Amino acid sequence: MQPSRPISKLLIAIVTLLVVAITVSKPLAHGLTELWWFASLDLTQVFWTTLSWELLLWLVTFGIYTCFLWVNYRIALHETRHQPWRWLDDHSLEEVAEHLIQIGVIASILVISAIAASTTAPHWQILLQALNATPMGQTDPILGQDISVYLFQLPLYDAFFRWLLGLGVTGFFISSLVYLLKGAIATQESGWRVEVRGLAKFHLSALLGGLFAIGAWGFWLARYHLLDSRRGLIFGVGYTDHYARLPAYSILSILTAIVAIFWFVSLHRRKLTLPLRGVIGLAISVFILLTVYP
Repeated sequence: MQPSRPISKLLIAIVTLLVVAITVSKPLAHGLTELWWFASLDLTQVFWTTLSWELLLWLVTFGIYTCFLWVNYRIALHETRHQPWRWLDDHSLEEVAEHLIQIGVIASILVISAIAASTTAPHWQILLQALNATPMGQTDPILGQDISVYLFQLPLYDAFFRWLLGLGVTGFFISSLVYLLKGAIATQESGWRVEVRGLAKFHLSALLGGLFAIGAWGFWLARYHLLDSRRGLIFGVGYTDHYARLPAYSILSILTAIVAIFWFVSLHRRKLTLPLRGVIGLAISVFILLTVYP
């Protein structure tokens, strides 16, 4: 028996409400406790300022994650709409499976988005510090940046880098899983070559291009963290950090950006030879520049 659309929508609504209830229960209890504590100190305004920024970050992150993951899922589903799910031999069960899968995907996206939002919300102070940063009037001797960059802006850049990376990885994972289960990603008869069929190649190449662009930014940020390096006997930039790792991170940032461009160029090509060779070359470069050369 196939479930009617009202029942399917009811199940989706119930799952959504359960996820929301579970997600907000713990923060709500914590928030009430914090409110009582601040009120006892006559600092209620501080509590509402903190809460408003935490809530803003939570809502923005939850909204962006939910929309991005859902859009990528729908794109992957649309591109494979004429292909059945691999494990369904009985086509009469396909509609039932579609409803159940949609409910599971919605629940998964909401949970992932809620986790990302709950992880991001506590960083409200980092955001406010960056927005209200004051120059210290003293620059570091290695990269020539004002000290305030390391105290205020860099923590925000790090948090935003992790935020973008998590968004890109989860979007790529959900899209790849749909294509894999729909047969758009399959091994050829030889058994060792993987074929990405149809517009799945275009979609996944765009996501990978974005991920490698984020990775290029990550290598560039790693240069600034050399100033608080804890390698060796001293704190800060050592000889190897200055003469080996600093140029290595700069080179790797450029190489990763080039690989990202390769993925975008491959959007209009049939084969993925160029970006795959770029990935192999980048992996070898990472090993040589960060392991062998230092």
